Amino acid sequence: ESIPFLVESVSLDQRFSSSSQKTRNNDPFGFGGFDPSDDPNDFECNTFCSVILHGSHTSNVVERLKKLQKELMTPHTRVRSEALTSFGEKEGEGDEGNIAKHKDDNFDPRGLIESLSGRVLMGISEVEPNGTDANDENVPATYVARIAATSNEDVYRVLHSSLKPLQSRFGVEFYRDRIPASTSIAPPRRKRIFQQQDAQNQINEHKMTVDDEEKCVVEEAVTASSNPPSLNRHAAWCAYMLADSGLPTGAFAHSTGIEAAAQLGLFGPSSSPYPDKSKVSTYILSATRSTAQMLTPFVRAGHALVEGHARGGGGNTKEFIQQWVVLDRYAQAILASNAPACRASLDQGQGLLRVAQGWIQNQHIGGTQSSPFVDTAIDDKEVLMALKGELSSASTTSRGHVGPMFGIIAGLLDLSPGEACHVLAFCAARDMVSASVRLNLVGPVAGVSILNEAWGAADDGATAAMSQLTTASSAADSDLATDTILNTVRNAASCSPVADSIHPCHDLLSIRLFRT
Repeated sequence: ESIPFLVESVSLDQRFSSSSQKTRNNDPFGFGGFDPSDDPNDFECNTFCSVILHGSHTSNVVERLKKLQKELMTPHTRVRSEALTSFGEKEGEGDEGNIAKHKDDNFDPRGLIESLSGRVLMGISEVEPNGTDANDENVPATYVARIAATSNEDVYRVLHSSLKPLQSRFGVEFYRDRIPASTSIAPPRRKRIFQQQDAQNQINEHKMTVDDEEKCVVEEAVTASSNPPSLNRHAAWCAYMLADSGLPTGAFAHSTGIEAAAQLGLFGPSSSPYPDKSKVSTYILSATRSTAQMLTPFVRAGHALVEGHARGGGGNTKEFIQQWVVLDRYAQAILASNAPACRASLDQGQGLLRVAQGWIQNQHIGGTQSSPFVDTAIDDKEVLMALKGELSSASTTSRGHVGPMFGIIAGLLDLSPGEACHVLAFCAARDMVSASVRLNLVGPVAGVSILNEAWGAADDGATAAMSQLTTASSAADSDLATDTILNTVRNAASCSPVADSIHPCHDLLSIRLFRT
């Protein structure tokens, strides 16, 4: 039991501190950060935090935060009376009924909101128990609240008011000393530091550094050459298929928080028929970079499982599944604090496995050349059947998240690790652009331009993830032990805290087109 059931990890882009590298793609806050508009009502993020609440004694705190979240959303969109939990149930059903037993009728969030200096964004998710605790009804409830705000004092006010139910237990009125007056004073608004660059300028900027970045991002352990080998023809064809929007994995049911952001008025007033396309673009770039940075370690680790067991002359399928379960459980731990993102990952990972079973019959069709990345000794069908069997087992602790699953499927299809990471990042950006078009936030032609620009954000995310990758042992000597697998993904982190605060609000939207 060396795998935590919850990992809350954020890694901001530090390149922005260099005066020569201030571009929209490396804004450390992502969306809502260092490129505010001239509109004084536009949200400007200066600070963020995560609140982790565990145990029955935090029930009143959770209730206060949920009341506040709804009150913060209500001026901008219609809010459901009952949100869905991470289990797909309505609040009050199942284990969630314990919240209703601890009603706090003395808390009115409207007074708190009137004392704030600016807008506060907050998303709350219930964390589903992981591993052996998944089926234990006695495990206390755990929640994560992500808060993004204009000023530090606004965050202190939210925490002070929300944590008051714990005062009698700890004998301390939390954050009272950080609130000097009855209302907060808004900090001076920043001037626009940079203007939006067009897609071609962004691409040209990345081309100047791509040679150095490829040494990190496309680092192939099976070749001594500094230039990675090209994909064989069939592997290239499979890459096109993985990136195809027609692949029935359910990806287009998810908006990655874009629908919530639109209804909350973060792309301009929700009543306006003309959203700010530059804000939509900024959100997509920020979320693409964050997705690539978080999932790249999992994709590469899943690919390494295929590669390592193939080198062993077919490997041991049981051992393969055991190591995949470790990887999958860690993916659950890091995604659990964002319930909509967690559901989207599960939907797409399980969908990909379902598609792969009918797709991968023989890895080398038509006599194509052998793969330079993965030895073909591993039995593709046996692995896929074992994965399906593990997920359908009544006693399983695994779920089937998309990051590890994508790496495994890409390895079976002979894609390189670097190519697999970039294909998944492309799919994430493609789905967000599609969601924006269907929500009438941008037109189809503008969407093409945004998707083109997203290449730089995806490459940035993959590069940042690889720069923090811990290598426990060389690929040639690795036995893919549990510690080695965890070292591969231990530094996985998101990098867009504002988007992370917005996305959980999706479950409270009264009217919505997308599942997440």
